[in-house]
Amino acid sequence: MISYETFQEMDLRVGEVVQAERLEVTRKVLKLIVSLGDEQRQVISDLAHFYEPEELLGKQVILIANLMPSIVHGERTQGKILTVHGEGEVNTFATSDRVTNLGARVQ
Repeated sequence: MISYETFQEMDLRVGEVVQAERLEVTRKVLKLIVSLGDEQRQVISDLAHFYEPEELLGKQVILIANLMPSIVHGERTQGKILTVHGEGEVNTFATSDRVTNLGARVQ
């Protein structure tokens, strides 16, 4: 478990997928460009089992924006998109129920 204070340190923001493509290295992973309004982030995600790249264009997502950048499958990733996945379920996005300003903080 994490403390409430640790949770408050998480920078959760609304973003929009503006580019999506499969990685050549592994067809199971997508390279996404997510707009936060005033900046864009590259995010590497294992969503290719559940979505075609073109399905994600224009999709609003919740991004953990203050994770340390890392390298995944040889590509830089600058955040983590929140998804919901349970046993036997299709992976879905955690998102708002209304169109929201890009970069808006999730609390």
